[in-house]
Amino acid sequence: MKVEKLLSKVDRSSKRSMIDALRPSMRALIKDGLSKHSDVDVKVAVASCISEITRITAPDAPYDDNQIRDVFKLIVSTFEGLGDQSSRSYAKRASILETASKVRSCVIMLDLECDALIVEMFEHFLKSVRDYHLDSVFPSMGSIMVLVIEESEEIPVEMLKPLLARVKKDNTDVLPIARNLSERVLVKSAERLKPYLLLAVTALGESLDTYTKVVSAVCKGTTATNENNDENTYGLQEGQRFAMPLSRVALESSAGAARGQADDIQNEANELLRIRDYLFKELAEKTGQPMEQVHKDLSRIKRFNAQEALDYGLIDRIVRPPRIKADAPQKEAGTCLG
Repeated sequence: MKVEKLLSKVDRSSKRSMIDALRPSMRALIKDGLSKHSDVDVKVAVASCISEITRITAPDAPYDDNQIRDVFKLIVSTFEGLGDQSSRSYAKRASILETASKVRSCVIMLDLECDALIVEMFEHFLKSVRDYHLDSVFPSMGSIMVLVIEESEEIPVEMLKPLLARVKKDNTDVLPIARNLSERVLVKSAERLKPYLLLAVTALGESLDTYTKVVSAVCKGTTATNENNDENTYGLQEGQRFAMPLSRVALESSAGAARGQADDIQNEANELLRIRDYLFKELAEKTGQPMEQVHKDLSRIKRFNAQEALDYGLIDRIVRPPRIKADAPQKEAGTCLG
């Protein structure tokens, strides 16, 4: 489409007069005849044009609330076909995805309470992600899902169901790349998800053992990302719990303050107690400490030095940095790298 090529050349810093000049095209693109065209490739081309318009007008929405809802329905529908690299519209679909990620336009879906559409988008991502995708596809999918989770005021179970389904141990139908994407999203959103993930697992009638270790790690707040080798390290895994000689290890309860109406406070308090008891049990099993001792130690913040943490069972060994050899070559004063 000629319009599509022209829009791609318009810079976000364009003057208001340029945006005003685009308004006839903006109105034409959302007419039912185009946005609901029977030809899939035409619909994708229209979505691509509208995607460029959202880029140009960002952070402002280019249409009113009702129109923008329809716009996002169209954009999300293009993600469904991302798994078919042989499709004529594959490159356009990937470009729409990348633009949505860069412009962060999906936040508008939260403002408009398009919860069902967000879940549909997550499903499209996790069903269509493939190893052979363009380099931009995997990170764009991940960044959009993380953004939506981070910006959500509340995180409903329905939003987490697609992610949890891909990290179930007995789900043999899930592609490794889809599992990898789900785990990365969970890890990158760990802090935000911590109050919600165990509740979602319980609401789905499952236990943490049903899922890969990343789910348990998020619930316990023990996720960490090693950026050097891009591997995920999860706390409380036997054989991988280390501390440096001068480290301090803190042990504290996960329970926090409850807020709201009386019934809400009671329900939240009960849930916090249930989570606390679960974590106490896990800690007792991992460290070998009696439950009574764990309860006593977690009644207030308790700090250990490295040797005390080793004796308690919180870590497996103390690691020491390699010594610098005395005969190692020294840099001359005043020299610089490169």
